[in-house]
Amino acid sequence: MGLGTIVAGGGAALGTGAFSSVEAERSVSISTTDDSTGNIQLSVDTSSSAITSDGNDSINITGQNLNVSAVTTVEEVLAITVNSSANGTSYSIDVYDDTDASSSITTAASDPSPSGADIQLVANDTASATTNDGAGGFSGLSPGDTVKYDLVFNLRDDTSVGDASVPWTNSSMVIEAIDNS
Repeated sequence: MGLGTIVAGGGAALGTGAFSSVEAERSVSISTTDDSTGNIQLSVDTSSSAITSDGNDSINITGQNLNVSAVTTVEEVLAITVNSSANGTSYSIDVYDDTDASSSITTAASDPSPSGADIQLVANDTASATTNDGAGGFSGLSPGDTVKYDLVFNLRDDTSVGDASVPWTNSSMVIEAIDNS
């Protein structure tokens, strides 16, 4: 009985090699590229007056000339392609509010009820290479796969002309592509 106590005490006195923190300086190299050679490529269908793009970093949701007390859907307005030159083999894609990376702003299906958000970005299963993850994102994408989103304006409970509310707080969104390979 006394021997067990000595061994345990000796281990505590000598330490186990564990540590609580380490600090070291390392160099990091980050390079960016345009969509044509990046891991993902964004494509916006600007044939509708609901959305525009400046060809660079900006996609603008305009929602011009929408009917009040109605639900208007613009199908396949945003396409995200995992470029065939991407290094990974399995990607996940989702879209977030730029102030809350834990909460997707996409949905798996539009909500035409009065409680639904005025503007919804809805995963389009029928136009995508794979099925969505049930929450509006996509997973299991391979290089060359494309996923598409519809833009839904739910103005069913709006009875007067005015501005629709944007469901994401900062009016900016982040498109996240994760290499899961």
